[in-house]
Amino acid sequence: MKNEVKDSNVKDIMSEEDEKETTRESNVYHNNTRNRNLNVMIAVILFFIFLFGGLFYLFEESSIFGNKYTYTNKETGSKYSFVREKINNDLTMNILTTYSIYKGAGHKYDIPFRNSPKDLENIPVDADIKKKIIAKQRLYITLDPELEGKATIASVEIGRILGTAEWGVFQIPTGVGTTRKTNTTYPVITCMNSSPRTGVLWLRLGNTTHVISDKDCIIIEGKNYNDLIKAADKLAYNLLGVLP
Repeated sequence: MKNEVKDSNVKDIMSEEDEKETTRESNVYHNNTRNRNLNVMIAVILFFIFLFGGLFYLFEESSIFGNKYTYTNKETGSKYSFVREKINNDLTMNILTTYSIYKGAGHKYDIPFRNSPKDLENIPVDADIKKKIIAKQRLYITLDPELEGKATIASVEIGRILGTAEWGVFQIPTGVGTTRKTNTTYPVITCMNSSPRTGVLWLRLGNTTHVISDKDCIIIEGKNYNDLIKAADKLAYNLLGVLP
């Protein structure tokens, strides 16, 4: 009888150890999967920040533009030329034509946006946002690594006009980070890393759709992923002078 009890206890212990090992293996698998997804997500952000110019030029060379319209900034009276381009049944781009100086020469940019400026007029942006951003010597775009891949679209909307690629309008060195430590090489960047020389643009989900600043940290917040993209577009339009 005692031997039977011992055998039963041993089996129970072995069963518990098997369950623990299975749980450890499952956690390792999910962590590895999460890190791979994070690497892919950030790689996509960097790809579009630094290589999005190809799409600019594609739009510039397109001969099928037909839906032209002009948007007028209600505060300054400045007018901006757009073309509405249908990509598919679910996506229509609003392509802004603007000009900037790069390496002493004037450059034309055709920049696609998912949202028209008129649709974003009611999203509030702090008045000093543009001044804070363009004064920085370096910028970081950061986000929670647990956010879905759709958040990368919001990152791209901002990063492509800020970075140092030839088609970047503002030519500010721009990197990508995460708000929490991960098993990747990407740095942990939070508002604590912002300074008068270094700006942090934090993309997050929250209770409000707006763009606000906390000292040298810019917070781009949306109630959901679509609103987060809208807030990012609003900030980009603000930086370009299209919207106040």
